Amino acid sequence: MNKEKAAQLLILVMMLTASAGVAQQAPTAEIAPSRIDLFAGYSYWVPNGRVSNVPFPNDNKGAVLSGAYFLNRTLGFELSGDYHPEDSNDAMLAFSIGPIVRRQMWQGKVTLFAHALAGAADIVGPFAPVIGSNYSYQQLGADWGPRITLGGGLDVRLPYFHHRLGLRLFQVDYVYEHVNFGPTSGTAGFNSGLLSTGLLWHLGSIEPPPPVTLACTATPKNIFAGDPLTVIGVATNLDHEKKIDFRWIGPGLATLASRPIVDIDSSGLKPGDYTVNGHVSEGPKAGQSANCNASFTVMAFAPPSLSCSANPTVVKPGDTVMISAHATSPQNRPLQYSYSASAGTIAGTGAQATLSTAGAPSGTITISCGVSDDKSHPVSSATSVTVEAPPPPPVPKTQTLCSFGFGKDARLNNEGKACLDEVALSAQHQLESTLVLVAGEVTAKPSGVERVDLAAERSIHAKSYLVREKGIDPARIQVRTSKAMPGQLDSYLVPPGAAFDSDVPQTSVVDDSFVRPAR
Repeated sequence: MNKEKAAQLLILVMMLTASAGVAQQAPTAEIAPSRIDLFAGYSYWVPNGRVSNVPFPNDNKGAVLSGAYFLNRTLGFELSGDYHPEDSNDAMLAFSIGPIVRRQMWQGKVTLFAHALAGAADIVGPFAPVIGSNYSYQQLGADWGPRITLGGGLDVRLPYFHHRLGLRLFQVDYVYEHVNFGPTSGTAGFNSGLLSTGLLWHLGSIEPPPPVTLACTATPKNIFAGDPLTVIGVATNLDHEKKIDFRWIGPGLATLASRPIVDIDSSGLKPGDYTVNGHVSEGPKAGQSANCNASFTVMAFAPPSLSCSANPTVVKPGDTVMISAHATSPQNRPLQYSYSASAGTIAGTGAQATLSTAGAPSGTITISCGVSDDKSHPVSSATSVTVEAPPPPPVPKTQTLCSFGFGKDARLNNEGKACLDEVALSAQHQLESTLVLVAGEVTAKPSGVERVDLAAERSIHAKSYLVREKGIDPARIQVRTSKAMPGQLDSYLVPPGAAFDSDVPQTSVVDDSFVRPAR
């Protein structure tokens, strides 16, 4: 078996081993990335260049060794060396160093990587004719020259030795080498390819830092507007050697400092549900920040309750009444009282007021009691007081004055004149009153008397005396007759409002325009 077939068989065995490792059941947790990767394997160098018009052969098999140290999960530095011994009259030895980046997939079982290396290479070329001689040949040898490598590959973790063993399925590199073969052959540049495969040994691990968490709590959760409120953020897994930054977004933030505790000014918040969002970070990298939110509720102030009462509820005009307002606030807010009345005068600013009914009409007076807390929640209640009507004034009554009798005719005697003098005096003292003179009807006319009605003539004759002799206004005098007093004249003083017909019934009005008084 030649070397080429042996190399192909080695590659096939490695690929089958990797496939078996990947096919096994993976652990539930992600495989932590390694800190150091050591690689040893087979390398196939494909030079693409000519020296003195002699091409390099493409069967330069060799070995590669490399070590990579990773600063974190992704970035590291690699030192690599490969040796391709002399075969078909050429050989190569090179060393390179540079950055390497990787990315783990499938819970860390598969890793893609890429690297960019720079270094130096020492190349030995084939035999070439000596310049100036047709029959002489010499092997070309070069000094160390610069080398640049760009490439990448695919690694597989094997389930052996706690996943420390791995297989590099392939590594494909583009290599540029520039060397000097001396004055006889000059310099040459090689755009080469480098194919590698082999085994990996993973050392150490880069455990991902536990994620930062942040929990927020609002204390208390239920408040009234104006009550104190604090939001507390509790962060875990912070690296306190780094700058820790807290940020808060929400309503009524009273403190904006970068700290885990903030105060909320709830004085201007309306009733409802609110949320404060918190954020903590210890750097811009993933896994080093966290968010949280804390909710709280601003409850609506309940209005006060109020009842209003009056004592007493029924009064006489001018009496006073005690008004009491019984008010309570569910949140014990300060209260202000107010009062109004539909009539009368009410005074008071506290829980009691006084109603004066002086000048108020009789009937119902409505009293409104009002109370308001310092959150402008007005509440009103009402009560009523009944003012009794004043007793009616006494109904004026007809006053009976003096009486006198007549002789056989209608002429006045001295007794009658004396009586009428008293009547005139009473009328002069009570100018708004009227006089009524009632003469009793005579059942039979006296012999030889030719008068229409003696009783009417007697009352008219008495009226004439009061008008002519005493100066009484005739409009104030009314004459009447009555069957109840035959031969007698009664006088009455009727004040305003008095009902003469009710006080002195069964009298008849005399029309004095048809009867002339006797002389």
